[in-house]
Order: sequence, then structure tokens, then C-alpha cells
Amino acid sequence: MGPEHIDTPRAKGMQARLLGQLGRTQKATRIMEQVFAANEKRLGFEQRSTLISANGLASAYMHDGRPAAAVASARTISIP
Repeated sequence: MGPEHIDTPRAKGMQARLLGQLGRTQKATRIMEQVFAANEKRLGFEQRSTLISANGLASAYMHDGRPAAAVASARTISIP
């Protein structure tokens, strides 16, 4: 599986969640930023996977002690 494989963002998202649970919140946040950017680029913003990764990024920001960034990320999520 390479960086352009369709399952890569999902696998990296799982990795980020695990790192967050282990307390490695900065690393988890960096990975979730990459996951969100990859999904938005490949799928567009309205796709379910992109919205899920935006939510995951908001959660990562919150666990990393960055509530303002979490709110900003969460505000980008809108249900059509």
C-alpha cells in the first residue's frame, strides 16, 4: 500500500487514533492533518470519508490541548 492507495488515509487515521490513545497527541494530530488533506484532495470536501477525517482532526486538536483549532475544524463540517 503506497501513499496514493485508496486505503492509506483510513489506515493512517487508525494509526493516529491509536497514537492519541497512547498519549502521543502531537504526532496523532500531525497524521490527522495529513489524512484530512489527502481525503479532501482526492475525494473532495463533501465525501463521507473527508467529513469523518475532519471530525477526527477536530478530536485530535482537542486531545492535543488546542480547543480553538478543534472548534475551527469542527465548523468546517456541514451535513448537506
